[in-house]
Amino acid sequence: MLELVNLTGGYHGEDKVKNINAEFKKNEITVIIGPNGCGKSTLLKLMVRLLKPLSGRIMLNGSDISPLPRKEFAQTVSFLPQARSVPHMSAGSLVLHGRYPYLSYTRRYSKKDYEAVERALMITGTGKFRDIPMDLLSGGERQKVYIAMLIAQNTDVILLDEPTTYLDIHYQFELMNIICNLKQQGKTIITVLHDLSLALKYADQVIIMNQGKIEGCGSPDDICHSGMIDKVFHIHMRQLLSPYDGEYVFLPVQE
Repeated sequence: MLELVNLTGGYHGEDKVKNINAEFKKNEITVIIGPNGCGKSTLLKLMVRLLKPLSGRIMLNGSDISPLPRKEFAQTVSFLPQARSVPHMSAGSLVLHGRYPYLSYTRRYSKKDYEAVERALMITGTGKFRDIPMDLLSGGERQKVYIAMLIAQNTDVILLDEPTTYLDIHYQFELMNIICNLKQQGKTIITVLHDLSLALKYADQVIIMNQGKIEGCGSPDDICHSGMIDKVFHIHMRQLLSPYDGEYVFLPVQE
């Protein structure tokens, strides 16, 4: 289990997120939502040690992660940022990069590494892209390859910053289904999503952030019925029942 204890941090000594306390469990997807600029991405960067906390602790299975060597940390926690350049390499080579934390001093990939890559390509259905340069793939295809790289990295904790942004609806659902499969394998999934409908559909736990703080945390139903989404996003949310599931719709507040 990953736990944040009074975590405060940001950029250039300023506290973009303040006194964050949260727990993230195995076999669960936690979705972090909130308005633009509220600190969601900053929180993820603190959790993966791209930013140094001003105060507080990040605990993994009861131990502070800060002393972990870089390589050991990368075998435990993986991260897919929102903004990244397209590498000049084939899809298969990128997925193989997920095995970098496991390389020995000889810097040679082992049979186990190649087996992990094959498994990742199979799970994500990206084997057909193996020899294709990343810059020739569509946005949705690239995103699946990046997810394959994380699967090859084989960490217990996976963090994703807006993985469905700019994807059409087909790739959004395909990507979220892959993430659900990772959850069923015992992974701890923490992701930032802008799409509230996707967040409420797939999350086991929803965290709402606003102005650098956590406004609320709970199951999708608890969060929806609390009125916090209406308050933070300045919208009216309504639930519609279908033969399959409850769906939420979001309406602008009339001035």
